Amino acid sequence: MKKFIVLIIIPFLFSCSINSNEDKNKEENKIEKPIVVKKRFLARPNYKMEYPDNWTIDSTDSDYDIDTYFSLNSPSNGAFASFMFINTKVDEQEHLDLHIKEQLKVTMKNGTVSYFEKWGDYIGHGATIRGKLLGIFKGDLKIFVHSNDTSSFLILSQLSDEDKLKDEEGLKLIESSFRTK
Repeated sequence: MKKFIVLIIIPFLFSCSINSNEDKNKEENKIEKPIVVKKRFLARPNYKMEYPDNWTIDSTDSDYDIDTYFSLNSPSNGAFASFMFINTKVDEQEHLDLHIKEQLKVTMKNGTVSYFEKWGDYIGHGATIRGKLLGIFKGDLKIFVHSNDTSSFLILSQLSDEDKLKDEEGLKLIESSFRTK
């Protein structure tokens, strides 16, 4: 009788071990991996950049003008990058401080602010605000201002933690390929 029970238990334990490994493999495969997508190229008189093929230019904004103000939105809506171009020199720190103040008041109350000076190939004034976007989703809001003698630009990007794996590479592509002319 003992041998009979052992013969039944061993295959059962073996099958549980296999199922456990299969479940573990299924869970590992469920982890979202960054999505590699085709690139689009945007070339305008004052700037050029690449962005993911599955991201869209938001032309519905009332201030939309592809040469002065526009946004690129990820398909998940967990990330975007907004661009504002100004045809004059601005005080980078003053513009950054203004945008930080406004974002902390409206978009990310109680966010923590850290500063940086480089975005892509550009040196300027930047800040990352970390917190809950609209008080709901954890994420980051990045603001960067660059100015020279004749023009300036401001970049505002958002990335939610929930969609980080899907959208982070898109924001990196935009940042690494952006150039003013």
